[in-house]
Amino acid sequence: MQLVPAVKITVPQVPPEFVTRAELYADLDAGAAADLSLVCAPAGYGKTLLLADWARTSAAVDTAWVGLDRDDNDPSRLWASIVA
Repeated sequence: MQLVPAVKITVPQVPPEFVTRAELYADLDAGAAADLSLVCAPAGYGKTLLLADWARTSAAVDTAWVGLDRDDNDPSRLWASIVA
């Protein structure tokens, strides 16, 4: 099995000035019953911070974090990260 860097599977820290969005958290909680949810917005709109804060604070579901990059097009690398 491949070693996976901890940074790929660790939920990012959210800066103290981050503004929480209760409505978006409610939407994420409601969608948590689905097998997969898509959060789509342009770069810089705060998707990663939203999901990181939700993953750390939501009691709706257990969550796992995998940061994806171009190298994850290799199925063995992708699945190693998911399993880790």
